[in-house]
Amino acid sequence: LRDLAPYADELDTTPLNGIGVYLNEKTPDGTLVSTHNIMHTLWSRDALLPLVPLARELTAHASMRESFIGTFRAPAKRIDWSDDARWGAIATNMAIAAWFAKAGGFRGISMDPEDYRHSGQFRRRGGDAPYEELCRLVRQRGREVFSGVFREYPDVRILSFWLLSLTHTYLASDDPARDAAENGDLWPAFVDGILDVAPPEALIIDGNEHSYRYNAGHGDFARTRSEERRVGKEC
Repeated sequence: LRDLAPYADELDTTPLNGIGVYLNEKTPDGTLVSTHNIMHTLWSRDALLPLVPLARELTAHASMRESFIGTFRAPAKRIDWSDDARWGAIATNMAIAAWFAKAGGFRGISMDPEDYRHSGQFRRRGGDAPYEELCRLVRQRGREVFSGVFREYPDVRILSFWLLSLTHTYLASDDPARDAAENGDLWPAFVDGILDVAPPEALIIDGNEHSYRYNAGHGDFARTRSEERRVGKEC
C-alpha cells in the first residue's frame, strides 16, 4: 500500500476504476503480513490497523474505488485437511483480510486457487479418507474459512481468478460430479462450503482465466456462463 501512495494521482489519469492489491506489510515487531503467506502464518488485526487510514485514502481515488485485496490462494505446501489448528488460522486470516478490506474501503477481496507450487491441495491423495468422506470435510473447511469473511463483510465482492472454471473440462461434461470424483477433485466441495455460508448480499465472481482467449463473436462468454451455472447445480 505504501508503494502505491506516490502514484495515486497518476493512476487517476488512467481509465482504471479499480486495481488488485497484494498485501506485503511488516508489523513493528518484524512480522510479515503478506497475501503470499496468508495460508501459512497467523495474522493479527492490530498489525493491519495502522494501515486503515492509508487504505481509505487510496480507495478514495477514482482509479481505486473498485479495488480488491488479494487473499486466499493455493498453499505452498499441502495442508492436512484434518488439521483443525491450521485451518483455524487460515479462517482467522481471512476474517482479518475481509475486515481490512471493508475498513479500508475496498470493494472486495480476490482469491487465486491456481496450484503454482504443485502442492495438490485440492486433489485427493493416497492415504486420504475415501472421496465422499473427504469431500464432506473439505466442504466444512470451506464453510469455516469463509464464514468469518461474510461476518466481517456481508456484501463483499469475491473475485476468484478461477471458481467452477478451474477444471474447464467439466463445463462440457455430461456428468461433472462423476468426473470430479474420478479425478479426486476436492475444489467443487470447497466451493460448495463457501456457498453454504454466503449471504444473499454477497457476490462471488468466477474470473475464468480461460476467457483470455474468448471471442464475443462466437458467443464464448454466453456459452460458458450457461455451462458454469449448470455445473454449479450438478457439482
